Amino acid sequence: MKSYLKLIRWQTLLFLILTQFLVKYGIIAGLVPDRIGFIETPDPAFILMVIATAFLAAAGFAINDYFDVKKDLLTHPDRVMVDVKVPRNKVILTHTIFNILGVGTGIAASWMAGKPFYSLIFILLSIFLFIYSARLKKRVSGSAIMIAVFPFAAIELVWLFESRIFPELIGEQHLTISRFVAFYGFFAFLTTIILEYLKQLDELKYDMNGTNSFIRNLGANKGQILIYLLMFLSAGLLISAAPVILFPYYRITMTVLVVVLILIGVAMFRFTKAIETKDYRLIVIILKAAMLVGVLSMLTISIR
Repeated sequence: MKSYLKLIRWQTLLFLILTQFLVKYGIIAGLVPDRIGFIETPDPAFILMVIATAFLAAAGFAINDYFDVKKDLLTHPDRVMVDVKVPRNKVILTHTIFNILGVGTGIAASWMAGKPFYSLIFILLSIFLFIYSARLKKRVSGSAIMIAVFPFAAIELVWLFESRIFPELIGEQHLTISRFVAFYGFFAFLTTIILEYLKQLDELKYDMNGTNSFIRNLGANKGQILIYLLMFLSAGLLISAAPVILFPYYRITMTVLVVVLILIGVAMFRFTKAIETKDYRLIVIILKAAMLVGVLSMLTISIR
């Protein structure tokens, strides 16, 4: 059981679930007119949507490890599950089961929400994650961007499902919530790209003949510059967009996001030193901490 939990990256799944719950009960609940009524109203469609997203992510992680087993044996042999602790046929079975459960639960959530055409989103996500792992990932260009689409989509899905509850939200109110959700979604998108490129940069230490990646093709020096620029862009997003969206009513949220900004600044400072040692583990830890603090900042939106 422990090996299967590692295969589907249960910690990442918990973080994904936490993020979706905080989008609903942090961002949206903090901005709708009847906050108490919104929180107390049962919403089975939302629960099913979260479960569907987690199932699809688990399926994606399993099939990704299946196709990456040779590379992982070189880079992180201690973490390899496929063929070492979980047979390949069981990995495929795990992927298939979670895929079916994810699509099925997503369809049920869509019908329960009164939006049956939303089912197409879960079907497309399922197909996308498989094709990404099997083919697109090996085509280098834009692979990190494609994998970063998933956390962005997971955040946007919450507002897509919840907006149906508030048909009376028009104009400025609807736009405000959309801006908040887009801000957090884009921040998750950027941070995921940076983490993926850091992973590719770290893999340059290993001799992996026949293995392609965007950073490998770009070159170490240019890759380092790109990662630094992306961290600078993330900091710029916080400095420029956050005050426009949050000021003057959400000062506590702004204060928490200052902590995120400081963490990104520390990551940028430490990155120059990490380049010399080719050890990027601390940078990854700092950026993941920034993501966690950023997600938790959603809880403060209802505090004025």
